[in-house]
Amino acid sequence: MTARLGKAAALGISVWFLLAGVPAHAADAPDPDSAAKTAAAALDAPAPTVAPPSESVPALLTEADALALCEVFLERVVAGQYKEAFVQIRPYFPVSQARVEKIESETTEQLGMAELQFGKALDHSFVSAEQVQGSVLRFRFLQRFDRDAIFWEFVFYRPQNVWLINALGFDDEIRDLFKK
Repeated sequence: MTARLGKAAALGISVWFLLAGVPAHAADAPDPDSAAKTAAAALDAPAPTVAPPSESVPALLTEADALALCEVFLERVVAGQYKEAFVQIRPYFPVSQARVEKIESETTEQLGMAELQFGKALDHSFVSAEQVQGSVLRFRFLQRFDRDAIFWEFVFYRPQNVWLINALGFDDEIRDLFKK
């Protein structure tokens, strides 16, 4: 067992957002007593908007489309354009606008702390892609800073004929890139 001291003890960067209705933090979790009310409200609520195929917002029909979306997102993140990065991927989130805004806010805060600890963001690079049964797709990227790196992971789900973001996150435990 290896104890990780230094930057992780001081910073602890690990942000994962599961977008398929699973809260990212305990504070987002529904009160167990109100589960029935929440379920009833969910049935009455309109479905989240998913990107329709169009010239301005193309659907993610292929794995290459999903990969290109990740690349554009990370280019903007490295440039410090967090709001623009989230505007770019918003049509592919099957969650509420309020949830996306919360994810954007937490990401902006954590990446700000990363830059304080690790230095200026330099670039990003593609690491790997995996697919399961043509329905789940995972991309991993490395984002380099002056003094360290973090890795990003994007998980997409394809319920029918388009890819949707199911989860995304980043972590400073870059050794995890070597784990399957």
